[in-house]
Amino acid sequence: MVTCKETRAVIIALHKKGFTGKDIAASKIAPKSTIYRIIKKFKESGSIVVKKASGRPRKSSKLQDCFLKFIQLRDRDTTSTELAKEWQQAGVSASARTVRRRLLEDGLVSRRAAKKPLLSRKNIRDRLIFCKRLFVNFPSSKQYFSQFQQVEDREELERSAQLKKHSRRVMNAINTLVENLHDGDKMVSVLKLLGKAHALRHKVEPVYFKILCGVILKVLVEDFPDYITPEVAGAWTKLLDVVYWHVKGVYEEVGWASSSAV
Repeated sequence: MVTCKETRAVIIALHKKGFTGKDIAASKIAPKSTIYRIIKKFKESGSIVVKKASGRPRKSSKLQDCFLKFIQLRDRDTTSTELAKEWQQAGVSASARTVRRRLLEDGLVSRRAAKKPLLSRKNIRDRLIFCKRLFVNFPSSKQYFSQFQQVEDREELERSAQLKKHSRRVMNAINTLVENLHDGDKMVSVLKLLGKAHALRHKVEPVYFKILCGVILKVLVEDFPDYITPEVAGAWTKLLDVVYWHVKGVYEEVGWASSSAV
């Protein structure tokens, strides 16, 4: 039973005047057991202040919270229930409500998406170009996507909802890395969790990260020549090399054994 500070003060004042616990209990200001506990604690600590309880242990670490924020920003349309399932792959068994609380702590609140104009053909092309180039030039990479792993027709591939969703996730992930270039520790944390998810959950061969990095750089240079100068291309090369180096290191840490050849 938790008693207010005033009640505890009265009990201790009576105790100091020579009243026994039984005498104080007769006044019915608190249960007898509570009175004895307050007196005992006062004798031990000399204070009537109740220490703040530690509360329930936090389910997730700062690193796991960082990963949750990353996967949410990677695909802003993902619901809290879907995030909870994906977060579980990182070792956190939490409810959708806990997910929402963690995101709220980082200033990420849930909102209904505003209606936007339909994507133009150019918008669709630009969004899909990286992943489409990857799957067309390296068809073996489609083995990890059940919805279009057997699709050969390019137009049909472009219509795949799974391809569009994955393309958006890839671009959002790259955007997150670029936004955090100033924070090396955060970049490393995100890449570690990303690498573990692909190694342990998706079983993706690490070489596909290197292939994708090469595809991204090639598309940037070929399709955006006005923006990708030699200096900019050099910066992108360094960033993508860092991405692959860290991801490959994660695969080695988890004891990855290659099971197929590209």
